[in-house]
Amino acid sequence: MRNDITENQVTIGFDIGDAETIVAFSTSGNKDIGLATMPGKSACGQAMATIIATTKDNKTAFAEVVSEYIDDVEEVSINFKRRPSHILDVTEERKLKLISIGTNDINHLLDEPEFNSPDFGIYLEKLTQFVDAILQDNDFIKNARGYLVGADSIRFCIGHPTKWDSFDKLVYEAMLRSSMLGKKTYLDLPMYLDVYPESRAALLYVKDQYGLKFTENEYIGLVDFGSSTIDISVMYKAAKNPIDFGNETGNYLGARCIDYIIAFQYFFENVNDVEYIEELKNENKCIYDAILINSRFAKEKLFSSTSDPNKRRTNILVENSSVRISYDTLINDILKRPIAPILKEYTNLPENEYHKLGNLNYVDAFKNFMRDVKFQMAEAGVNLSRIFLTGSASRMDFVKPVIEEVFTELRKENSMLYDSEPSNAIAKGLSKVGQSERLAFNFKKQ
Repeated sequence: MRNDITENQVTIGFDIGDAETIVAFSTSGNKDIGLATMPGKSACGQAMATIIATTKDNKTAFAEVVSEYIDDVEEVSINFKRRPSHILDVTEERKLKLISIGTNDINHLLDEPEFNSPDFGIYLEKLTQFVDAILQDNDFIKNARGYLVGADSIRFCIGHPTKWDSFDKLVYEAMLRSSMLGKKTYLDLPMYLDVYPESRAALLYVKDQYGLKFTENEYIGLVDFGSSTIDISVMYKAAKNPIDFGNETGNYLGARCIDYIIAFQYFFENVNDVEYIEELKNENKCIYDAILINSRFAKEKLFSSTSDPNKRRTNILVENSSVRISYDTLINDILKRPIAPILKEYTNLPENEYHKLGNLNYVDAFKNFMRDVKFQMAEAGVNLSRIFLTGSASRMDFVKPVIEEVFTELRKENSMLYDSEPSNAIAKGLSKVGQSERLAFNFKKQ
């Protein structure tokens, strides 16, 4: 029987996303879930950008500092969450051996020679730096202590993208254990760590938050649209866990594709003085990071605005340079450019995926991905009656029309369900996963 589940255990759902990070707290005997006040944010429930920086006076800073005060920064980590098997050159046979080693002693898995590569070392350093900076932030600690009153232990539940396999999951957990999450205590309480598929977290969140009721033989789809990946899962009445669908392309089609095009194509095409930007880069290597971050913020503002689309405009600001971008430009220019070249240059897009994408723009690539998903569902005998959209990028205006074009059966009223708080869904779901583990444990114990 498990000895890491206690009567008054607080579950902390820690959603480390590629674009945003948020933490949720679930206490024993309380169905309500509390959301943390994240570093750099003024109120609870506001997701922070997954960005960590080091200032010139060797202090830790977050996205807002990089966005507005780039002169003070000399090292930035952004878009660092990657699938371990995309970095490591490991055969399938060796993967099985490493899984066996990690299962027996996960704390020493990263001592194996495969993990000595420079790329993996940088990833590990960035991830642990980011996690530790949050857990050591004074405001976060003050907020967390309020949920820990009367607790006898803490369980951190961390999510991983649904399509990661057992090897990726195990390596990611070992990486997390290299941070403060691998310690035996946090805030003077015994601490435990679990890693779960994000689809399981989303399933629990959606079922509880929206009271979804399943009729017999009904399938409900779940689209988790993130910055780095798109995960598709299907729930049905008899399922303990969701069925996952998708392909390798989905691991690269997150909304950050759009950020790269805005930052490294559109911005440089329209900035008045490219030479000035290049001079700044020679003085501060983090200038390109600031351009990328502010391009992302501009994209989010254009998609989230409730004003007339024809009037949506914002600026990409970097030092003394400013580039105007409108919603019309985003829809009729940015989203119509081929994405394969920019992904190949700025991500680890494999050669076969590069050729597969060809000259497709982002919207058409997303459409092809959803068509492939529908074909897989048909092969599995799955016919959706409803679909639920969550994830930070799920509200982009083209998402619903594309899904309705591919899944014509979802055009009827109330077939497309939107999450009202998409940035919080996974964190809340992870806290519910831990809570459900504790309830199941207590039931067995009784």
